[in-house]
Formats: sequence, C-alpha cells, structure tokens
Amino acid sequence: MPYPIFFQSNWIRMKSESDRKSVITPAQNEENYIEGCLPSVAAAVKRVSRSLEHIVVLNRCTDRTETLATRYGANPIGETG
Repeated sequence: MPYPIFFQSNWIRMKSESDRKSVITPAQNEENYIEGCLPSVAAAVKRVSRSLEHIVVLNRCTDRTETLATRYGANPIGETG
C-alpha cells in the first residue's frame, strides 16, 4: 500500500509559494491499493487547498494508477509503462 510522504517546500523560497506544502505518494502499479489513501489526502487538500498539493509519483505504472490519481485531484508525474 502506498504511504504519502509529507514534504514542505519552503527551502525553494519562492515569494508566491513560500508556504506551499506537498503530499507526495510514490506509486508503482498501485491501482488495487491507492484508493485506500487518495480520498483522505483529497479531503485534506480541500481543507487547506491554497497551501497543499498532492503529487503522485508514477514509477513506470502500467495499470490505472494515473487515472485514479487524477480522479481524486492529485497531480500525477513521472514515467508510465
């Protein structure tokens, strides 16, 4: 099961995004498990949407992980298939 990693990007120090935080979820073919964590992260993002983003890092996924991440409002990045 994928476990989100909480990351604070203050070290980048961009004026407009100095308080931005990211939830990073690494994933490799997690379609059978990722729906266990995506709804709770999506709810947190809605509560603090101005300063929180959810990134799902795809590691050569060949299943529906990217589709599910997008469905729950995450930003999927990385390599597929």
